[in-house]
Amino acid sequence: PLRPIVSSIGTISYECAKYLAEVLSPFVGKTPHHVQNSLDFVESVRKVKIKPEEEMRSYDVTALFTSVPVDEALRVVQGRLVRDNTLCERTPLSPSDIVRLLELCLKCTYFQFQGEFYLQIHGAAMGSPVSHIICNLYLEDFEQKALQTAENAPNWWKRYVDDTHTILRKDQ
Repeated sequence: PLRPIVSSIGTISYECAKYLAEVLSPFVGKTPHHVQNSLDFVESVRKVKIKPEEEMRSYDVTALFTSVPVDEALRVVQGRLVRDNTLCERTPLSPSDIVRLLELCLKCTYFQFQGEFYLQIHGAAMGSPVSHIICNLYLEDFEQKALQTAENAPNWWKRYVDDTHTILRKDQ
């Protein structure tokens, strides 16, 4: 399926999205499941022993950016902002101001294709500087809830953006 990546450089929301990305980036990767890059993954997987009754599996979120529910992601971000004791060191904005600006950046993504103007109505725009952070924060919250409530939680779980690697019992 076609997934357009439209650069937002020069748009009315670009500088705002870039600023918000700087404010929010310290939140990303604070879970034990986060993988920083391929070298980090190699170091993590090197220490793993897979038992005969287990297997490693890999999963990919289909169309992550356009699949993230923006309103739920905004609630996740609001919660992180409210609990952050260092926010005032990065910005004079309040959590509610940041969420309002985020909503503007995420819900007002217009683009032109073959002379027609469109509004993106699902998820986050892949070309916005803040979208990857919002998607990561949403997935961190989602995976935390999923792993805590899983009937058969995996023995090992690592994720880099939309790619997840797990070790599960073969019968599960």
